[in-house]
Amino acid sequence: MGLVKTLGGLLVAASVVVLTGCQGGGPPALDRADLVSDLALRVDHSTTLDYLAEYQVAGGAVVSVSQSSTPRRTAYRYPGGALIITPNGTTTCGGRPTSCSTVALSGSNAEPTGLSDLPKHGLVSAKLVSSLLTTAALDLSANYKQYESTIAGRSATCVEVTNLTSPVTDSFEACVTTEGVVASFSGTVDDLVIELALARYTREVPESAFATASPKPSPAASPTTAGPSPTRSPVLPDFTEPSIAPSNKS
Repeated sequence: MGLVKTLGGLLVAASVVVLTGCQGGGPPALDRADLVSDLALRVDHSTTLDYLAEYQVAGGAVVSVSQSSTPRRTAYRYPGGALIITPNGTTTCGGRPTSCSTVALSGSNAEPTGLSDLPKHGLVSAKLVSSLLTTAALDLSANYKQYESTIAGRSATCVEVTNLTSPVTDSFEACVTTEGVVASFSGTVDDLVIELALARYTREVPESAFATASPKPSPAASPTTAGPSPTRSPVLPDFTEPSIAPSNKS
């Protein structure tokens, strides 16, 4: 069944299939939990990719996610700020004028700070989407509806989940590309409505995607000489906000 879904002004072609066990004399349908688990694994795999994805969110704003595998870095950029995660720490930028602060990671398995604040800016992390998909696969009371879609010219497998038992949300809809990149997400996360859809995707990631202005160290003040003014937090360069507008092609 062909459908055209809209999200933030973007047109998304979709073909819906409800997963309900065996079908006539044909091969058995893919188990619903297996499908959702496969999508979760795809999203997990995307953490090994180099890519830049720009999304249109509700209200028309554009946000972006940039990622590199060597070294492992991820940058989330949204109007007025950014969250940049590197092996050395997590840098958060925001405010007017924009300034940045960095928190060092305490260990190799330390959880980066700031990810839980992304929904406030219309974004969700791949880790959260993978976690929700895994929860849905294990929840026997959850209901699923699967469909194939084309978003920003890329094929994606989508699932609509309802009646989910989770402290984060009770329902959501997510689309994942063949590579495992989140192509769209719609749902309420921690009481915040999230609607985003892929507008542009490329495997070429500019180094500037992970950059912030670096503060210069202040020399130690002499006991008899007044030291220089304290160094202020760095100002985020102009590329804080994604510069490429989403396509309006249907």
